[in-house]
Amino acid sequence: MLFRTRGRRASQLFADQFEAAGSGFVYRHSLKGPPRPVGEEERDAFCARYDRRMRRLPWAAAGITLLVVLPLALFGPGFEHRFANLFSGAVGVLLFAGILVVQRWEWNHPRRVLCERASVGPALSREELSRRRLAQVSYRQLVLAPVLVGVLMWRISERLHLPPQWNAFWLALCTALLTLIAIQAFRKWRAERDR
Repeated sequence: MLFRTRGRRASQLFADQFEAAGSGFVYRHSLKGPPRPVGEEERDAFCARYDRRMRRLPWAAAGITLLVVLPLALFGPGFEHRFANLFSGAVGVLLFAGILVVQRWEWNHPRRVLCERASVGPALSREELSRRRLAQVSYRQLVLAPVLVGVLMWRISERLHLPPQWNAFWLALCTALLTLIAIQAFRKWRAERDR
């Protein structure tokens, strides 16, 4: 379920790089690059490829993990305990790095394919990109975020009986998160007012 939700979110972020323009689309790498014209079938092919590869990635990671861990489990008693921990930690780091490399490679696939295609406009400025991203966040999300932060902090303090120093840390973290949410809400309100 978690993989499916994250996969849908990643797929939506990838698809958001393609904006409707006239009878087709334009592709903006990471939502900010110069717009390059793309046909509907081309856009669909890019999105389908990304979805397919991202669905396979957790299964490939699980298979590689099994191939590495199985021999370690079979021959593990002969290894020194410290070596086994070091080996499994190194495998985990390499696997995580590999996943990040594959994700970045697939994210950049349209950019590599379309790099020779002439752009039909300039790249977005930081301010314009910030306005677009704020427009994608709803006020409902901004209202629910502090509630979720409060529930999370309550659950942490209830389940983990932390010493007072940690309670101060979680309180500071909660305050920082609520401040960031309030700043985002104010920026969204100001951007919509100035439009």
